[in-house]
Amino acid sequence: MRTIRLTLVLITAILAQHALAQNFAFGGLGMDQGREIIVCANQDLMVLGSTASDIEQAANVYLLRADTNLQCIWSASLGGYGVEQAISVVETDEEEFLILGNTSDSDNNGYDIVLWKVDAEGQLLWQHNYGDAQWNFANRLIKGNANDYWITGHTINSDNGSTDPLLIRISSEGIALQYWNYITDEEDEIVDLDLLEDGTRLISGNTCTTEDTCTCWIKILDDTGALIEFNTFGNDTLSAVLRETIVHDEFIVHCGHTLQNGVQSSYLRRLHLDGTTDWERIEIFSQDESYLSVTELDGYYFTATASRVTGSGESDGILYRRNEGGWYQDAHIFQSSLNSGFYDIAFHPNGDLFAVGYYTSVEQDIALLVYKQQSHILANVSQPAPSFVDCFTVGISDHRPQLAIAFSEYYNWWGQKIEPTQLSPCYIRIDFFTDGSSTATKICGPTGQVQH
Repeated sequence: MRTIRLTLVLITAILAQHALAQNFAFGGLGMDQGREIIVCANQDLMVLGSTASDIEQAANVYLLRADTNLQCIWSASLGGYGVEQAISVVETDEEEFLILGNTSDSDNNGYDIVLWKVDAEGQLLWQHNYGDAQWNFANRLIKGNANDYWITGHTINSDNGSTDPLLIRISSEGIALQYWNYITDEEDEIVDLDLLEDGTRLISGNTCTTEDTCTCWIKILDDTGALIEFNTFGNDTLSAVLRETIVHDEFIVHCGHTLQNGVQSSYLRRLHLDGTTDWERIEIFSQDESYLSVTELDGYYFTATASRVTGSGESDGILYRRNEGGWYQDAHIFQSSLNSGFYDIAFHPNGDLFAVGYYTSVEQDIALLVYKQQSHILANVSQPAPSFVDCFTVGISDHRPQLAIAFSEYYNWWGQKIEPTQLSPCYIRIDFFTDGSSTATKICGPTGQVQH
């Protein structure tokens, strides 16, 4: 398994051709990756991701809180002996956090949807699982307008093998209030939900009849949970998969990718609230491109994507800026020697744009880029090697606090065992716990700085 570190990259776009870049790395010896970024009520940043750097080397959920200069405030992991997948994070009115995920630690030997609540310092308050005899997967957590929250997703129907849309409404304490599971004979999922001003709920998702034939749809949900057909996009020759929907002013905007003649291309589409299309843009920049996130500011649309270079199997991260008509304005291409890409974007109240992604040279890092408000021009900039910041506190999970270190061994950079009295500026410490498990930690620098 490749070592993957979490890296935060701060890029300030001063002029079109000039930028100041700083890089910060977070991570362990296992596979660690980010998924989502939100701006907290006090204007801190919360990064949600996954980590396999725990002692069991299973995938747990990883939280990182940082300030706007990307200095670490705290980090924490959530999970048990199963595989946990990070999905979404929302801040509550009390400035606590709800974290949505999927877990294999299920009574039905499958997957459950899981929701954690942590306080402002990352301490676990409670956990709830949602599931039945089916396999259940979440796509997004959305804050409601009645001290409630909504979970979108899908279940795998054990009777006919189909994927059925799933929608759960919960209280602020995680109690399920309403539960909709729409049985179908096809592959369906609810991806996103938006609350409209008239109190109705707009849901969006995908329906697939085969692996290569999908349509995305947008529908209205009434108070009883009934679905009213609203709009579809895609057909037998042009497959479409939706990734995210936003509602602003008098428009609905959704992004994703299409598949036509074996080529995957990104798309961006804007609708009026009555469901009629205002415009749509389908563009082939390179092979296998998909918009994963979209946001709007000052009449511009910003989209994030990972785009695979034709024939190489490698990818670049691309941020696009488009005008009100959806036309291309400029872009920032985030490149590495192997793979890079973007997952999520968000605007800070001060106008800065944050974009979460990953970056690979020898190892793969998660990247966070910030563009200053004074220049919405997405200038390409150099990306220096990251500086290390120790904020990776997942050596022992909360579910096993009783573990203690039985003994430790030390090795030099070439894997040769050494005595504690022979430690060089850079060495590796392996801690063996009382249950027989172990972790390895790299320590480097004149001050013995931990580099997991």
